[in-house]
Amino acid sequence: MGKMIPKIRLSGQELNNALYLAVEFAQGDNRSGRLLKEFFPDGFRNVIIPGWWYCQIAREIVAKGCLRGKIYPTVPVKRLASIIGSYFWYALAIAESNSGSEAGCRRVLEGIVNNLGPLRLPLFKKLQKGSPRIIDSFNTDILDRLTSLFPSHNETEHACNADQLFQQIEADRGEGKEIDPQRYRTEIWALMGENRVIDAFQKLKQLTDRGVTPDRYSIWEIFNKLAEQKKIIDLIEYARWRSLHNYPLNVKDASILMKATREKKDHFVYRQTLEFVEEIDLTPDSILILEILCAYLELNRHKDAQKLFDDVKNGAIPLDEHHYNVMINISAQQGDPVKAKLYFEQAKKIAPQDVAIYGSLIHAYGKSGDTKSAQQTFDEMEKNGMTPNAAQYGALIHAYGRSGYAELAHEVFYKMIDKGLTPGVVEYGALIYSYGKSGYAELAQRKFDEMIEKGFMPNSALYGALIYSYGKSNNAESAQQTFDRMIKNGLTPSASLYGALIDAYGRSGYAKLAQQKFDEMIDKGLTPGTVEYGALIHAYGKSGYTGLAQRTLGEMIEKGLTPGVVEYGALIDAYGKSDDSKSAQQTFDRMIKSGVAPDSALYGALIHAYVRSGYPDIGEETFRNMPEEIAISDEERIRFYNLIIRGYVQAGLIKDVHRMREERSKL
Repeated sequence: MGKMIPKIRLSGQELNNALYLAVEFAQGDNRSGRLLKEFFPDGFRNVIIPGWWYCQIAREIVAKGCLRGKIYPTVPVKRLASIIGSYFWYALAIAESNSGSEAGCRRVLEGIVNNLGPLRLPLFKKLQKGSPRIIDSFNTDILDRLTSLFPSHNETEHACNADQLFQQIEADRGEGKEIDPQRYRTEIWALMGENRVIDAFQKLKQLTDRGVTPDRYSIWEIFNKLAEQKKIIDLIEYARWRSLHNYPLNVKDASILMKATREKKDHFVYRQTLEFVEEIDLTPDSILILEILCAYLELNRHKDAQKLFDDVKNGAIPLDEHHYNVMINISAQQGDPVKAKLYFEQAKKIAPQDVAIYGSLIHAYGKSGDTKSAQQTFDEMEKNGMTPNAAQYGALIHAYGRSGYAELAHEVFYKMIDKGLTPGVVEYGALIYSYGKSGYAELAQRKFDEMIEKGFMPNSALYGALIYSYGKSNNAESAQQTFDRMIKNGLTPSASLYGALIDAYGRSGYAKLAQQKFDEMIDKGLTPGTVEYGALIHAYGKSGYTGLAQRTLGEMIEKGLTPGVVEYGALIDAYGKSDDSKSAQQTFDRMIKSGVAPDSALYGALIHAYVRSGYPDIGEETFRNMPEEIAISDEERIRFYNLIIRGYVQAGLIKDVHRMREERSKL
C-alpha cells in the first residue's frame, strides 16, 4: 500500500486567493488555472476545503453567467471541476437554485449527468436529501425547490421584488415582531438582484447596527457589484466600512479594487485608490503586485515601480512575463530602451512566444526615436516563427509615425492588411497620428472618414488623434470643429481629448484660448493629468509666457502629479524660445534631481536653448556629454549637428562651422 499523503489545510488568505483564481479560470483565464493548481499539488482530495469556499465560487460563476454561454464557454467550468472536485457541481446546483433560475438548475444537472459518470447518482441523492448546514447564508427552502426540478423542468422564473419585501419587513417591525436575520439577508439579495448596490450597502449597515452578523455572500457580492459598476469612490467607502467592522480587505479584494480603478481610466481616482491600498497592511501576491505596477506606470511613478519590482524580483513571490512587460513599458516612458531591452530578455526566458512583450519593446524603441531597432524587433518576432497581431503592427506604425516617417507607417499599415489582418480603431489611430505628426492633416482626415465608411465607430481616442493632426498643422479651428463633431455624435470628451485641443490652440499661438479650454475641462468635472498640464505649459511657452509655464509646472506638482520628460521638456523649450538658457539649465538640473531620466528629445530642447541664447559652444558640450545609454538615431544625430552648426553660423565662428560639418559628413 502506498504512502498516505497528509492533508493540507489552506489558510484564510490562501483560500481567498484560490477562490479568486478559480473564478477567473472559469471565465477563460488559463493563467489563473495554472496558478490554481499550485494550491492542489497532490489533487483536491488531499486539501481540506470548507463548504463555503465551493459555494462562494459557485455563486460568483452563476452571477457572471459562465454556465449560460452568454459571456464565457462552459469548457473552463468543466476544467475547473476537474481541478477542485465533484463537490463543485453540488455547489453550482445550489447556487443556481438560489438565483431562482430553473433553466440554470437544469443546465447544471445536465453537466452532472454528462461529466460525473458513476458519481452522478450519489450526488443526485445528496441533492434530493438536502443538507444546507454547510453554510448558513442560504434560504432553507433552496434544496426543496431544486428537488422539484428533477421531474418537471418547468421554465418559470422566480422574481423577488425588493420594494415589496421592504414593505413587509417594515410592517413586521411596526408590529413589534422579531425580525428574522434571514429575511434581512434576502432583502439585501433582492436589492443586488435589481442592481441597487448602494441601497444594499445601506441595508447591510442596518443589519450590522442591529447586531446581526452578515453572511459572506452579501459582503462579497456588494464589493464585486460596486467593482463591476466602477463605483470606485463608493467602493473605497465600503472597503473602509468593512475594515471598521472586522471584515478587512484581503489581497484578492485589493486586486479587484485596483483592476476596477484601472479600467475606469481616471487618474484622480486612481491615485486615491492606490493610496488607500498602500495604507492596508497586506502582503501582496503576484496579482496585486502587477496591479500596483500598472498603477505606477499610469501615474508616472517610475521610481516607486522600480523599487517595488526590485524588492520582489528575488523574493518568494513569482513574477511572470506580465510583470516584466509593465517594466518594459515603464522603461519606454522613461525613454530608456536599453533597460526595456533587459526586461524584454528576462520576459522572453519565461514566455519566449509572447508577442505582447515584442510589441512593448517596439513601443519603447519607437518612443526613443530608434525606428531601426523597432523594425529589427518586429523582424526578429517573425523570424522566430511568431505571427504578429494588429497590436504589434500598430506599435510599429506608431514608431515610424512618432519619428515623422509617415510613408513608412503607411507602408506597414497596408502590409498588415495584406497579411489578412483587419486594422481596428487603434491601428487606424496610429496611422492618423503618423499623418498628423508629419503635417498631413488632410490625409489624416481622409483616413478617418475611410474608417467610418468601413463600419468602425470612432472612439474618443481616434477623435483625439485627428484633433492632434490639426493641432500639429497649426489649424486650431479645424481641431475645434472635430472636437464639436465628436460631442454632437454622442461622445463625452475626456481629459485627454481636452489635452489635444489645448495643444492645438497652443501650437497655433492662442495661449489664452488654451487656458480657457483647460478651465472648461475642470468645470466639466474632469481632472487634468500630466499630459493636459504639459499641453498648457507648452502653450504658454509657445507664446513666450515662461512665468505662467513655470507656475503651471509647480501647480502640477502640488496636485500630486509627477512631471515626466515631456512636461519638463515643454518648460525647457519655453525658456529656450525666450533665449533664457540659464533657466533652461536650472529646470534640467531640477528634473535630474527629481529622478526623471532625460531622453534625446529633452537634450535637444536644452541644446536648442543654448544655441538660441548665443552659446553654441555650450550646446555642443551638452551634446557631447549626453550619456551613452541614451539611444540616438542617425537622423536625430544629424539634426543635432545641424542645430549646432546653425548656432556657429549665427555667431560667425566659421572654423567651428567647418569642423562640425566635417564630423557630420562622416555619419
